[in-house]
Amino acid sequence: MRNWKKNQEKLIKIISGGFWLKIIIIFAVGFVFMQKDINFQVDLKSPLNNDVQQVEQRTKEAETSKVKDELSDSKVSGGLSSLASFAGAIFQSNHKNNWKKIDEDKVNAFVHRFVAVCQNEQKRFGINPSIILAVAIYQSEVATSQQSKSHHNFFNIPCQSGTADCYQYYESAWASFRGFSLYCQAHQLTNTSTDKIIKSLSKKLDIPVKEIQFIIEKYELEQFD
Repeated sequence: MRNWKKNQEKLIKIISGGFWLKIIIIFAVGFVFMQKDINFQVDLKSPLNNDVQQVEQRTKEAETSKVKDELSDSKVSGGLSSLASFAGAIFQSNHKNNWKKIDEDKVNAFVHRFVAVCQNEQKRFGINPSIILAVAIYQSEVATSQQSKSHHNFFNIPCQSGTADCYQYYESAWASFRGFSLYCQAHQLTNTSTDKIIKSLSKKLDIPVKEIQFIIEKYELEQFD
């Protein structure tokens, strides 16, 4: 009877011991997982992750710098374009007034020199001499402009290639007047009204309409039509 009680007590101890052993094992496993989670969180703040963040920061800075450079280039390009337009406006303004500085006697001499040529062009192409003379006076600055002297180009007729700041070369002054008639013919400006020709030429050759009309009236060029 005593042995049975002893055996029963041993059995209870074994069972009790197994229960606590399980508790200890479960606690140990949980502790291990907790340590891994802590290590994982620590790894997120490791130098490797800091390097990744630095690379991302440098990439953003590089992209920002690229955008700034593009904006700067755009501003420079716009500035150059504005400067070119401003320079063109100055040239055009000077060009407008140059012919006005010429003595009226020289203007009249110019008219009488080329009026017969213009009348012959009228017979062939149907362009009024008053228009031809007025445009020649304005564009050539009464035969004093660089183009009229070096290229015999009294009308600033552009090169056929269309290259900017390129002007047609003529062998003589007469050839320049014929070149103007052919230019008008190519743009269907022959045998048409004076107003239409002047307005079309103002766009194609950058000639102010009012200037041409003023020259025609001032020197009474319509008398030659």
